[in-house]
Amino acid sequence: MRTLKNTHKWLKIHSDERKKLLGNLSRINKRLQDLQKKEDKLIKDLHFHTKLPPTTMPLASGVSPT
Repeated sequence: MRTLKNTHKWLKIHSDERKKLLGNLSRINKRLQDLQKKEDKLIKDLHFHTKLPPTTMPLASGVSPT
């Protein structure tokens, strides 16, 4: 059986790991949003340079614009 001291230590370790993972997830989401903005800009530039009217087509990355 786990002692109270060991339980607190175990909880702290897992809490710290959770915070690190949430930080990583936040950075990944930010990076994905930045990439989505760049992709949207490239698509807009492509339409401008090819003189095609912009349409609402699925994005290459499969991420829906929000």
